[in-house]
Amino acid sequence: MLSLVVSTVSAPWNKADVTAAFKDYKIAFEIKNERSGESLRVGGAGLKERLAPCSTYKIMNSMIGLETGVIKDENFVIKWDGTKHPDFPDWDHDQTLTSAYHYSCVWYYQELARRVGHDRMQHWLNTVGYGNRDISGGQTAFWLTSTLKISADEQMAMLRKLQLGSLAFSARTQEIVRKVSIWDQGDGWVLHSKTGTSGSKLPGGLGWYVGYIERGPDTYTFAMNIRGGPRPYGPEARKIAHGLFAKWGLMPGIKAE
Repeated sequence: MLSLVVSTVSAPWNKADVTAAFKDYKIAFEIKNERSGESLRVGGAGLKERLAPCSTYKIMNSMIGLETGVIKDENFVIKWDGTKHPDFPDWDHDQTLTSAYHYSCVWYYQELARRVGHDRMQHWLNTVGYGNRDISGGQTAFWLTSTLKISADEQMAMLRKLQLGSLAFSARTQEIVRKVSIWDQGDGWVLHSKTGTSGSKLPGGLGWYVGYIERGPDTYTFAMNIRGGPRPYGPEARKIAHGLFAKWGLMPGIKAE
């Protein structure tokens, strides 16, 4: 049984829509209109439960890479080492920050993390207050079903600060990541987002989808994770969420996945 907490008067969302859309999953789902303060929260205590960020950590990893100078800008290239990834052929070439973000290319971000190093990575997670800040699981694995954990509520708080440019990073770093994070756009709206998936080391798998939608004067921040069910993956959470966002008029004309 889903635990529902709703505080909204005129927002377009409907708790019954969320319940129906995610009926096959254990869901933590929240969305907030940052201008009006109207919000929808689904999942009760699950919104505060810390889980591995998986590839949603690419948002933070990108900012740390830029701030430390390890990568210069969104066009910075890291050379592919020739290792084949049969399940992810889009990874098998040189990558820029932008392409690596959009292909969710693990090897690029692992190399970025190696170049940043443990001490600088730890410094920035402590400074920002990212989740439990625990990177003891290894420099190239701590965010992948390992020691680093973050909740949906904490993802929301970080995303709000990124929108405002109020994180501890430079204005330039935050602006580049806001640009890199654009996933799609249409008539009157822009979507910034990132998925994350762990299918093998957690019971039933885990899928994240986080981001925000800019639509006219409003910005809608969202974060969700799904577990259990038939396809507990980030792309599945994204597909379901996009259906809701389109239904609610937040992203009119969004292409079906």
